[in-house]
Amino acid sequence: MDKRAFFIFLIGIIQNVSAQQIRVQDSLGTPIPFATAELLDGKRSYFTDQKGVLDLDVIHPSFHDSILFTSIGYDGIIIAVRDLNTTVILQKQIPVLSEVILVPGKWKTTSYGSRKIKADSYGAFRTISAPGEQLGRLIYPEKKARIQLIESVQFFYSNAAGTNMPVRLRLYEPDANGLPGKDLLTSSFIREQTGNTGWLTFDLSEHPVRMTDKGVIAAVEYFRTDTSYYHTVKMMSSSNADSMFVLKDVKVWGGMFKTDLDGDAPVSLYRQMGKWEPIRLEPFQKIFTNLYVKIRARYLPEN
Repeated sequence: MDKRAFFIFLIGIIQNVSAQQIRVQDSLGTPIPFATAELLDGKRSYFTDQKGVLDLDVIHPSFHDSILFTSIGYDGIIIAVRDLNTTVILQKQIPVLSEVILVPGKWKTTSYGSRKIKADSYGAFRTISAPGEQLGRLIYPEKKARIQLIESVQFFYSNAAGTNMPVRLRLYEPDANGLPGKDLLTSSFIREQTGNTGWLTFDLSEHPVRMTDKGVIAAVEYFRTDTSYYHTVKMMSSSNADSMFVLKDVKVWGGMFKTDLDGDAPVSLYRQMGKWEPIRLEPFQKIFTNLYVKIRARYLPEN
């Protein structure tokens, strides 16, 4: 095959890949809605629709790229773009049986995280610019207990009137650097931001999650960023590190998750382009601003 013929052949392959719709499903053929497809070269994330379909015309993958397909409760798989076909199958993770039912004792309840919303709370520190971005906070287990089970997680938001923006709960075990490690959830929990301001509550009482000794990172994930959720809000912003805050019209998706200057350590994080970073109040890079997050748990005391 001469070079010109090979070039035409390669262009044909790329065009065929770009025109594909990929269906992500489990081993039984059931579609997996809102599964994640992450391009490994640029760390961009995309999601299947409610029918488990991913349109490659939207993400424009490079022929030499690979895509990591994942979903909560399933083992991930990496597939080279050149090897893609119309179906991607994810294997369901085998749940580990909990020893909770074998532990005798009298259960108590407690709450961790934010206690009170302050009148001078700061808004979300940045706009959400791409699907797959997450905002999270590390919550430490203050109670000493034999076992603790998370029954609900709440995030405080504002400026969400009329958006009905859906977000997904993510729970992680912190790694050695205090960043999200192992995924603690085995199924998806999705809620919509309704009303202008309030607590967004994820109820886990029927599927409680065990809190690790290192705590838990509770995060919200943006997986739907189409134009129907796009709107303008007024918020304090800065164009560079030397300027003061000014009130600007800022375009965002959905509501803003509220933060406050309630700590001097980077316990709140955001994920963008595949990388986690501490949330800092710009332009004052040494000042951390933390998300309002509340966790309700039941626990068995040590004694």
